[in-house]
Amino acid sequence: MIEYNVRSTATLPHEKYYNMSTYEKRMTALKEGEFLPPDDGYDPQADMQTLRSVHKRKPVEQESFLSKDQLMELRKVQHERIEVSLTLCLLPELDVMD
Repeated sequence: MIEYNVRSTATLPHEKYYNMSTYEKRMTALKEGEFLPPDDGYDPQADMQTLRSVHKRKPVEQESFLSKDQLMELRKVQHERIEVSLTLCLLPELDVMD
């Protein structure tokens, strides 16, 4: 029997270590000359479908919950605020609060 240190790695080197009884049945059937289809569980169609789904464009989420008009109004208000703050910075001798 092949000696293998299971503690050193997380995976086993061969399929026979995962399910001994299934592996032994398969080897016995092969020795008797029976034809066994490959039992690798690989489905190329599923693999291609997964690959296609990864490369599909994801739906674009709405960037804002506001309409274009609302955004333009907010932009206008922001520019007005900037103008007022610049005016106050440039003319500190004016007392606006009076």
